[in-house]
Amino acid sequence: MKSIQLQFIAILITSITTLLISSANGQTGYGNVNPTNQYSTAGVGQNTGSGQKVEVYDQGLQMSTGSYTVPAGWQIVQDFATDPNTGQPLKQKMDIVGPQGELLRSLGMTQYAAMMGTNFDESWRKTALAGLRGELGQVMLSNLSPSARMQQNQMIKQYAQTAASQGFKLECLEASISGNRNGQPYQGVVSIIHLTPANMPNMGTIQLSFTICPANQLQQTISIGEQVANSFQPNPQYQQRLQQIQQRMMDGYGNNPNPYNANGNNRQSGNPAQGSSSADSAANDGWVR
Repeated sequence: MKSIQLQFIAILITSITTLLISSANGQTGYGNVNPTNQYSTAGVGQNTGSGQKVEVYDQGLQMSTGSYTVPAGWQIVQDFATDPNTGQPLKQKMDIVGPQGELLRSLGMTQYAAMMGTNFDESWRKTALAGLRGELGQVMLSNLSPSARMQQNQMIKQYAQTAASQGFKLECLEASISGNRNGQPYQGVVSIIHLTPANMPNMGTIQLSFTICPANQLQQTISIGEQVANSFQPNPQYQQRLQQIQQRMMDGYGNNPNPYNANGNNRQSGNPAQGSSSADSAANDGWVR
């Protein structure tokens, strides 16, 4: 396949996936009103009566991506930055930690392709286990299955149709997690949006996040996360900035020999190209639900 075709496919995957992630938000939000402080609490921000309204801050673009309303008692941990030249994430630490040991974490976007020597099953498992390292012991992951919970989301349905109209297949998948922390049994779920070109099933993009919590609290923890996700209010100026970066990247792809990086920095090594923006992007926060 000609390099220009590969370039177009790579950026289209990135654009559509980011649109999906941004608009669907995720299992939860995360915020930080102080960009130099990675640790925040739900008590920092504006009291809305139903929780605390806090901002997500992009250290790379040096502006707020938007705000979430988060419940009191949950600690927010963030270390998030976007490369202002490429729109690709430089740092993607995004957690929300509950008072009883609950953890919701985004693991960002990963691309795989036969030409890179990677495949889907290997990539999602490797990403999930890396994200769980240090959080749980004796980790067990089930096989993936379709996620009825994610498939019922109206916005995901809408963007699945958009992806299909562009020649892409979108899957919503999940796998159960079991393990232990400090001798206490834990359970959880890995949530995945999987996007592939319909005519090239050996390459694609995986967007992954997970939720873990003490056993028998999973449904409650997922519910809290979804409430936070639905509270997201995007910053229009941030969306505009991402659109400008995306357009600049698109304009430069025609003459770029590297289909994964508009600046030719070969940043796919060990961490393939990740999201930029799109016209309807709300926040490149990397959560799926």
